[in-house]
Amino acid sequence: MAQGSASELDTQTELAKELECIDKETYEKIISEIRIISKQLYGLAKKVKDKIANR
Repeated sequence: MAQGSASELDTQTELAKELECIDKETYEKIISEIRIISKQLYGLAKKVKDKIANR
């Protein structure tokens, strides 16, 4: 669910840039943060999945 929300935020940020609601610098900062958070979520999900599998 959280990963889907990050993807949705990515799409909304892209739309905001295309509609010129945010400038390129703001867009790049937001996208960078989204990518960091997405990687963290993926790592957490993998760790939990591996832990459950090793029970």
